[in-house]
Amino acid sequence: MRISDYLRQLGDTPEEVAVSLASQGIKGVRKQAYCCAIIVGIKKNCSDSMWPGIKAPRPGMITYSDAQIMDPICPQPVTEFMREFDDGKHPYLEHQH
Repeated sequence: MRISDYLRQLGDTPEEVAVSLASQGIKGVRKQAYCCAIIVGIKKNCSDSMWPGIKAPRPGMITYSDAQIMDPICPQPVTEFMREFDDGKHPYLEHQH
């Protein structure tokens, strides 16, 4: 699956995005560019994310090794989810060390 398709199918609201990630067993680390819940989901589900440089340096932008590829294509519900996740909402999606 392509990254853009994966992000679009996650949901129409931040809450739907969270539920989709939870149903896939996806967990991430808040405020960590390389391992937020969205990036973990992309790495698990997307054929075009096979090298380790993929990250989310800020909500709404997803990059490969600092080469911007997803701004402004990142859907608004995903952007909003990323902000909420970094702010501590959806704690059930946090990977516990």
